[in-house]
Amino acid sequence: MKKPPAQWPLKNQSLNGLLFFYHHSMELLDTRSRESDKAPHSNVKGKTLEAIKLFLSIEKNETKSFYLSYVLDELINALRNDNVAQVCLDTNYKYILEGLSDVENHSRLRSTLLQLDGILSNTYKDELFRSVRHLVEDGKSKRELYNVTKNLICELIGSGYSARFIKTELVKINKTTCATGGFDFDDFLAAFSGQHFTYFCYCGIPIAPAKYIEGNKNLKLETVSPNNKVIGCTKEELKLIKEDYYNILKLPVPGLDYYSAKENLDDFLSYITSAINFYDHSSNLSWSKSAYICREDEKRGKVIRGTKPLMTQTYDVPRETIHKLFDMKLADLFSPKRRSASSYAKISATLSGHANALQSPKPETQIVTLWSALETLLPLKGEMRTLEYYFKFMIPAIEMGHARKEFLTFFGKTKHNYREAFLDILHQEERGEGLLERFIKCVLLDSQKEKYDLILQMLSDNPYSKFRLERIKDKYKSLKTIRKKRAQEKQRLQWQITRIYRARNSITHAGESPFNTGVILTNLHEYYDRIHTNFDIYRTNYPKVGEIKDIFSLIISDYNNQSRKIDEYINNGAVLSEDNIFDILNIKDKTVFY
Repeated sequence: MKKPPAQWPLKNQSLNGLLFFYHHSMELLDTRSRESDKAPHSNVKGKTLEAIKLFLSIEKNETKSFYLSYVLDELINALRNDNVAQVCLDTNYKYILEGLSDVENHSRLRSTLLQLDGILSNTYKDELFRSVRHLVEDGKSKRELYNVTKNLICELIGSGYSARFIKTELVKINKTTCATGGFDFDDFLAAFSGQHFTYFCYCGIPIAPAKYIEGNKNLKLETVSPNNKVIGCTKEELKLIKEDYYNILKLPVPGLDYYSAKENLDDFLSYITSAINFYDHSSNLSWSKSAYICREDEKRGKVIRGTKPLMTQTYDVPRETIHKLFDMKLADLFSPKRRSASSYAKISATLSGHANALQSPKPETQIVTLWSALETLLPLKGEMRTLEYYFKFMIPAIEMGHARKEFLTFFGKTKHNYREAFLDILHQEERGEGLLERFIKCVLLDSQKEKYDLILQMLSDNPYSKFRLERIKDKYKSLKTIRKKRAQEKQRLQWQITRIYRARNSITHAGESPFNTGVILTNLHEYYDRIHTNFDIYRTNYPKVGEIKDIFSLIISDYNNQSRKIDEYINNGAVLSEDNIFDILNIKDKTVFY
């Protein structure tokens, strides 16, 4: 939600949709965005393939059938909210929904899934491109453009394009528009034709693994002497990719773009080094973080730098706060009153698991390790069914503080972008609440409408931020919408937790890498952080409660009481007011550390 660039032609209203698309896409691709603001795991096409794979696995008795209802419910929900898919299905739409709902009729369900996949495979991408082009040019239907943009980014990533490549094409929109006052959106879509290329990748490797792979008949790769020139590569680029290594490895790699070729290169080399390490435990099997990559039909390539591991691409706790939190963590962990053997062991083990996940080389091993760390923190399962157990303990611990975080995220970005103009509006409120509380009241209370309108006016040059603010207000505008939102979020988390658990099982038991592993990992990481943070908050607020299961019981009790409290307010005919707003949203400064 950045402020529009100073050079953007804001007076040209015909570019309103393009600016909205640009900002929304960049937020979807930002790994530091909140989980609910990032690009989802998949769109309706991806969810259809996921359902087919699960259904076939159940038919072979490889997977338990109780997962199917969660996957189908999510697919049906996606279909009902995807106008592009509905256009593609045309008169088949109603039949498809009925077939997906007939879970017990396996023959009909199979044919329905295959028919849905066939239609979407042939028509969805083209219709999606047509729809987003129209909405960007029209610039009026922001809600539909918001949904279509999200599905488009999912489609591109699901097709195999790297998020880094998509970002580079988005940056071209910004640069060209600022420089020329306009942009042909077809130029952006043309970059995603779906054509695969072979890329020749060059990277530095140490001598030890070079002797194993050089001349290997099963590998289509070779080592290049550092004295030889790499075609099209300058001396500066050669130095960058060679780093401190002696040999340069040359490897042909398939890909849709330079960045996906680099990702495929890293995946391949990770496998090669793992295989060598099985026999030679002491070899240094690293390789240069950057690679020179040249497409087969081009004479000049480019250096693609390595990226930080996904788990580190997030907002850390402010450094000035870490010391305080670290002291609190140690005081809690080693407190004589709370140092029961079971609690100490579980907290120590979950922290070690999180640290090990950070050091793991691949997303798949990070998922398995981080999930184990999360399970270690939770109370013992006992006789509960697996998914019910995860839902019971994880969802309340993820959701506590969610409303505050949503408002805080928007508040923080708006404060950063508009500074005094934003703060001047909030300072018109003379009461003693903090700025965040004043902002929440401005957005939700009818008595503060004048200030809310001033904020909307301030955001008039930023169509995406303005839309996001209106969307937040719409979600929390009444007690009934708040109750509805909580139910929807609970269902969404059930789908996400089920997907993560299935992915973990697929990696552990079948050795299969799940679709869009990166999204699964970043979602799991955010859930772990939110659960552990809320756990720490309750440990601090209830110093006499020592057992982990009792801490989670308090979290669950507060979560359920919040739902009952909202029901009571609605049954008594209450409305949002200054007297109940923070109680209803469970927003209290003392329940958070930062």
